[in-house]
Amino acid sequence: MLSITDIDATASISSAAAGAGSVQVISDASDQVWGSEVEVTVIDGNNVRALKCDPPQGVRISCESYDPHQHDGIREPVTLQVLDVHHTGGSMRSNLGTRRCAERSTGADACFAPLVWKTDYPKVDTDNDVWTMTFQFVNVQAGFTATIGGLPPSTIRCGASGAPCTATFTIDSQEYSETSDSMDLKIEDAEGTVVGGAILTNIRANIKPTIGQLDKGYQHWTGQNLLFNRMKIGDSGSVHTIKCEAGVDCHVLDKIKPAETGYMYFIVEKAPPIPFIQVSATGAPIPVFVSPQEEKSTKGVNKNTAPEARTVELPSTPEAKLGPATTLRKRPSVSAIQ
Repeated sequence: MLSITDIDATASISSAAAGAGSVQVISDASDQVWGSEVEVTVIDGNNVRALKCDPPQGVRISCESYDPHQHDGIREPVTLQVLDVHHTGGSMRSNLGTRRCAERSTGADACFAPLVWKTDYPKVDTDNDVWTMTFQFVNVQAGFTATIGGLPPSTIRCGASGAPCTATFTIDSQEYSETSDSMDLKIEDAEGTVVGGAILTNIRANIKPTIGQLDKGYQHWTGQNLLFNRMKIGDSGSVHTIKCEAGVDCHVLDKIKPAETGYMYFIVEKAPPIPFIQVSATGAPIPVFVSPQEEKSTKGVNKNTAPEARTVELPSTPEAKLGPATTLRKRPSVSAIQ
């Protein structure tokens, strides 16, 4: 299997995706896509053989396997040459080699090491007030588990033969502090042995709460990723219970007092407060601050009137609402994996 890693491209998955003896060639440049006439050749001593490959499918191509030296379940190293004169990143020619390996899916010398087929970005599950994301894997078995950082593990499930297996991860507001923009992904077999892994980026960036509009009394606001149930104003302010609908619309259940001043925070258990952030028209993040109220002597002016709040509107297009893609950490290299 020849593949250029790019989570944004879509590709139909053929039955050869996780087939025995396939080879995955990974180029980590996210904007590269295979051309229409990729040539993959096996170099075996003085013998040269062109492999039969399916038509390019976005960022992935599946090719037939080639292993004339297999014996006792051992696959000997194979040298490949990949030529793509129509590659979008420029004409490409690479010589690659697979390692000597055992025809099984677990162990340090296994041929079919688990691979991340496709990543996903966290999405708000409005029914359960959590973020969810589903990843696809190949060279795994049903019952394997996948874990991202300190988040709860997810059981890998497999369906139709030849199709990638999947694992769905959930993040609730109390697990927000367990996330970051660089997290280890660990794949374990049924015995708990780690058989694969990767580094994921941009998970925190996709679930960070953002405030769009805030009313004058600080009792109601709208935005994105609003899955929290408590907030406060100021470092030592009182904690208020809030109710958020669909992750986009929140209101305080009790009354914000006029004397409460300082930055606004969401509160989660056993973790630092999470600041309220608005986005300016230029895209700059702005912490929401409740200013002390000024004493005014002008007749007819209520000195207890809350100050005017920021009301910067976020862009309304779906593209603007999505954070950067959750993806594998990039490396400028090409490698061959069976």
